[in-house]
This record gives sequence, C-alpha cells and structure tokens, in this order.
Amino acid sequence: PLVTKTDWCLYQYRVDYAPDEDQTNVRKMLLRPHKDKIGEYIFDGTMMFTSNRLKPDVVDFFSIRDTDNQNIKITVKFVGDLMIGDGHYLQVYNILMRQCLKNLRLQLIGRDHYDALAKTSYDDLKLEVWPGYKTSIRQHDPCILMCAEITHKIVRKENAYELYTKHTHYEPTKYKDSFTNEMLGSVILTCYNNKTYRIDDIDFNNSPRSTFTRNGEQVSYITYMKEKYNLRVQYPNQPMLVHKAKEREIRAGMSELIYLIPEFCQLTGLSEEMRNDFRFTRALADKTRVGAKERVKRLLNLNKRFLEEPKVVEDLRKWNMTLSSKLVQFNGRVLPSENILLGGADNKVSSGDNVDWTNSLRSNPMRLVMALRKWIIIFPARHSQGINQFISQLVKVGQGMDFPISQP
Repeated sequence: PLVTKTDWCLYQYRVDYAPDEDQTNVRKMLLRPHKDKIGEYIFDGTMMFTSNRLKPDVVDFFSIRDTDNQNIKITVKFVGDLMIGDGHYLQVYNILMRQCLKNLRLQLIGRDHYDALAKTSYDDLKLEVWPGYKTSIRQHDPCILMCAEITHKIVRKENAYELYTKHTHYEPTKYKDSFTNEMLGSVILTCYNNKTYRIDDIDFNNSPRSTFTRNGEQVSYITYMKEKYNLRVQYPNQPMLVHKAKEREIRAGMSELIYLIPEFCQLTGLSEEMRNDFRFTRALADKTRVGAKERVKRLLNLNKRFLEEPKVVEDLRKWNMTLSSKLVQFNGRVLPSENILLGGADNKVSSGDNVDWTNSLRSNPMRLVMALRKWIIIFPARHSQGINQFISQLVKVGQGMDFPISQP
C-alpha cells in the first residue's frame, strides 16, 4: 500500500515535438534542459504533470537533438487541473512508478519491466529468460495499492534475418513460404528501442533500400536507421517484416503499416523445435513457474530495492509518496483436496497439495468414454509443419485413457 501519497493540485499538459520524435527516452532528454522553467514534473513521453502552473497555456521550448543536431520545437499545451480523487491522478502514480522501475535498472519491454542483469541463458538453445514484473497502482477499498506480478520474457539469441538465412539454406525452393509460416503471428523485439511488434506479413518486394515519405521527403530505410539510431544495415537485400497497427496505435499517430528490418528484430517466444524438446520445456517450466514462497520472496526483494535505491527514494520523496515495507495481508481459507473420479481400478484420485493429477489421468480410463469419430482441426498457417505430430500425440494420449480418437 501507499503509506503516504501526493495530495496536491497538479496540472496536466500535452507535449508535442516538431519535427516529430518517436523515441520516449529522446523526448525526455530534449525536455530535461527546461526543468528550471517548468519545475518538478512527471513525463511519460506525451503527457506531463507538474505542480507549477505555466503561463501562458501554450509554451514553446527549443532543444538540439544530439544525434543529428536538429533544432526541435517542443510545444507544451495546458490540458486541465487534477485534484486528489480525480481518476487521472492514478496515472501520475503509475508514471512515477515506471520512472522508479527504470531507476532500478529494469528495462521496459512492451508494458512490463524486465531485469536483464538477472537473466538465465540457455546457450545450447540460443535463448535467454528475463525475469520481470507487471505493475499497476489502483484504488482499492480502503486505500491505494500497488499490484506487482511476476512475469518472464523469453528472448532468443537469434534475429529474424538469421532465421531467414536458415530457411533460404534448408528450403531453397520454398523458403518464402516456410519463413512466412514461421514468422506470421510471432512477436519480435526491436534492438534499438525495446519495442515489441506482432508480425502480420512478410514483404518480399520491399527491402531496406526501399523508400518512404518522411517530413515530405523520400528517404530509404537504410538512411533512416543510420540517421535516427546510428545503425548500419549490413544486408540491404533482405525482405521487410510488416506489422499492421491497431486502431489505438493509429489514433496515437502510428502509420497503418509498420515496416521492420529483420536484422534489427530479436526473436521472442518458443520455436517449434523448442516446444518439442521435453527436457527444455521442463527446465523452462521449473524456471518460470514461481511457487508461493518464492513469489513472496521476490516481491519483498523488489520492495526492498524501492526502499534502498537512492534515486527511487528521492523521486518518491519529491512527490510525497512512501511505500509500505510489507505486503498486504488478509485472512484466507485452505480448501480440502478434491477427489478426481476416473474409470478403472484407481477410480478415485486426490488432487493433492500440488493440485496435479496428470499422471493418474494418463494411465487410467475416463469415467465415461465417448469415441471421437468425426472432428475437424483448424490451425494457423504458421503451425502447418507441426500439425501432424500434434494429431498423432493426441491419438496416442487418448489410447492411454481408453478414449478412441479417429483421424480428423
């Protein structure tokens, strides 16, 4: 819980940049030199909150962008007042919390924060598991609480271009289809700004040499990446990955189609090969399934870092916020184990303390069996390679349960 919290009147402002700047960290850096005129503020890249009322309602500042020495106009426009109890006040707490997590050296990926320093590497499978946290501050009865949930991010030590070259090598006549099937629906992580995108298409007719309109001029993706992120494209003939922006992203000013260069896109999640490796999936489950005691231990450790990191303590002090050193406690009930009714000799099995009756289910017939004779299977194109193996496994498991399953 928040032991003490900000109770001042705050003023909300919208901040725009011309020419536009899409990197939040650069936006923050450009605004920072004007702190003496603005006062203490919280800024998420678009909305700014401060206890100081700026005059007039629209104020322009100018800063030089380090990457290209471009003079950037920053327009700060008054939106309205925020009083304690206002629904938007919670937004201030959440922005401040994200700032504190950044000061704990956690990396923002998507909407969650991950600890790259505590990652576990699996060199033989070329991937890393990053532990992280989902956090949110909300109004509960009777106080404001911060919710923190343990999460994990699987980051493969392989970019999309490396995967593309594998397909061109092993499937030289149909690499376009095989690469597309594997990439569609997958999520990548851009190496230059830690943003995640779901891949909706592969454009083999475009490449980093292709151009798009930027500030009224045609510019190639090669030039853009060099000027914007100081990254050099090594493979100019690679195809482009395509992300179709959601309505929310389009309303925020994003283009309908986002083109991504494969060599700058880190793969995330598990490949079919990884999913079929029982040893690996078991080890991964042991790493990512967190028991109650370990969960409490990790959350208390996170809280300890909040209370001891000087930058975090200072940020919270400026805004009159204090976190409790303890987790919220409440009374609960321990329910008795349920009995699972099966067929065969062992027709009654306790769910046990771990609530796991998988082995008993595999080795005993079901209590009531109905043969599955007519059925269909619908699957995305990218899973076509593994679908036959899935069907054979399903039939095999059904046999152990005296559950006859015909071919679809």
